[in-house]
Amino acid sequence: EWVWLGLWSFLFLDQGPIYTPLILSAILVAGSRRKPLWIALPLIYLAGYYAQSSRITWMIAPAMFALITAMMDNYDLGNKHAPVKKWGKIATYGIAGFIGGFGIIRGWRRLYNYITRAASSNTAAVTPSLPAATFIHPSDSVETLSSVGQTSALSSQPLIWERLFPNPTYGLGILLGLFIASAPIIILLVYFVRKKLWKLDIYQAICIVGILVSLMGLGIFISTKIGGGGDLHNLDMFFIAALFTTAFAWQSGGREFLSNLESRPIGIQLTILLVAAVPAFMPWINAAPLELPPQDKTEWTLELLKSETERVVAEGGEVLFMDQRQLLTFGYLGQIPLVPEYEKKLVMDKAMSGDKDYFEQFYKDIADQRFDLIVTDPQRIRFSDEDEGWGAENDTWVQWVTKPLLCYYEPAFTIKKTGVWLLHPVEDISGCRIP
Repeated sequence: EWVWLGLWSFLFLDQGPIYTPLILSAILVAGSRRKPLWIALPLIYLAGYYAQSSRITWMIAPAMFALITAMMDNYDLGNKHAPVKKWGKIATYGIAGFIGGFGIIRGWRRLYNYITRAASSNTAAVTPSLPAATFIHPSDSVETLSSVGQTSALSSQPLIWERLFPNPTYGLGILLGLFIASAPIIILLVYFVRKKLWKLDIYQAICIVGILVSLMGLGIFISTKIGGGGDLHNLDMFFIAALFTTAFAWQSGGREFLSNLESRPIGIQLTILLVAAVPAFMPWINAAPLELPPQDKTEWTLELLKSETERVVAEGGEVLFMDQRQLLTFGYLGQIPLVPEYEKKLVMDKAMSGDKDYFEQFYKDIADQRFDLIVTDPQRIRFSDEDEGWGAENDTWVQWVTKPLLCYYEPAFTIKKTGVWLLHPVEDISGCRIP
């Protein structure tokens, strides 16, 4: 039974998909259930700290999961004689998650800096819509939530409201995709409550509905930012909160309900079929065989990278890995110094944010031809058509990065099969100018 439930949980979350750090944080919260406070509170705090360290938009998630857990484990809260101890425990769980997520000092300082920065910004302006192939200028930015890898941060980025609806980047659109993924289980949970198969008091109901609606709204909003909206992964907090809710409904009567499924209304039987089938079917929509480059091309590319980077370093030059940094991490290329500030994802985030201060230094370094070799993915000066996916992101990258980069650097090697380009400085840069 638990094996099947675990498999369904995996498939349900894979509709996002949900990234591992948030799932690990949720497991820590789940592990705190029915534990003494001296065990539960550190686990919830650790979940909050780990989540916000991984991605700033997750800073509230463990607290929300902890509140669901505490509320569901404390009954008769609607009774005016409910012990203060119950409410105290619920509050303690939530506070532990918030302190872990926001931090006693650091998190609040980050939030305060963001708010004051937003209030004093003279360049922030609301962009109601953004065509798929529009270049993002800094003056078009709006304040929204964003993150990049392990150094998540709040930044100014445009919103693309079209991605809520069917579009070239995500065929279903966020709203339709979310409805398909979550409607069956939500309908089933509502049925459980209405038929009193799962009894909730008023406070528990308010908690569940409030958290689910809030996390859904936040996820939808974040999905509209440039760089997002290609799938449902920004609704990760909502999906995990829905999974917590489903687990409590299962414990409170779901098991018995399914044991007599043949006696249930046909509509509910079909709903349960969708609950099981939709998560299993969704990954198949974009499923495709894994395509890897030929082994000989991979080995040749590694040998070329190794010889070229060693040559440049031996001559006293500097190598920039905008892409393929995993080769340094796992020691494929020897002791090549890492230049951390111009990693591809970070540069893309700064381009989408219109960060002129960041690019001032980037442009200076490439104009001075600081690097004797740049390892990157293929770079082409081509703007997207309106019906192309990720058009806004492509055009932003081309305008902010590719055009100036290919003015001061040119390809020395282009390996099509492995998608690796090696750039070296252009000799004649008289026609180039800093953007």
